[in-house]
Amino acid sequence: MIYTYTGRNFKVDLSKLKFNVSKIRWFNPSDGTGVNIEGNGKKGIVEFDPPGEQKNGNDWVLIIE
Repeated sequence: MIYTYTGRNFKVDLSKLKFNVSKIRWFNPSDGTGVNIEGNGKKGIVEFDPPGEQKNGNDWVLIIE
């Protein structure tokens, strides 16, 4: 899991994970909703763009399974 409180884009090197990525989703901790994104088979350095605009308080958790 990766948490962002600003909604800014960030990169993750998925090749460093000790498992094959099967599912990636955004989780909104303020209302408990989630958004699935393409993730099956992604490898290497991937840039993620949280939903919404870039501002403090735009909290999201990226869940990589």
